[in-house]
Amino acid sequence: MGKILLFILSFIWIATSFWILYDAYTPKAGPIGNSVNTNSVYIGFISTFSLGILLFSIALILNYSDENRKLRFLYILLNIVFYLMFIGVSGFVIINWNGLKEIDRLPIWVISMLLLLFVSLLQSFRIRTWVIEGKL
Repeated sequence: MGKILLFILSFIWIATSFWILYDAYTPKAGPIGNSVNTNSVYIGFISTFSLGILLFSIALILNYSDENRKLRFLYILLNIVFYLMFIGVSGFVIINWNGLKEIDRLPIWVISMLLLLFVSLLQSFRIRTWVIEGKL
């Protein structure tokens, strides 16, 4: 069940990254005009797309890790990448707190940051169980 959930989450994150691009470049009426802050749009796109790709790769590794022990070490490396992404996204959110609040993107970034931490902690728990069971 958890493996299927990771596949579903990965496709949701990949679809969300393309929704960010679509929403940013959809014409909007307003007093300011149709200006797009390309830096924040592409940072959002790249971070959500890379998270989706990482989730997809973790789901693939979990499906085939019972047969191949080397894939479990790749799983550990991906867990380290998730922690680094969490640190990077946390730094981005802290540095750009006021700007993200002005454009109403702060809740999205905070939720993304918390989901990154949640997935990283779940992966660490799975690695811990592998060590206890002697599978690693």
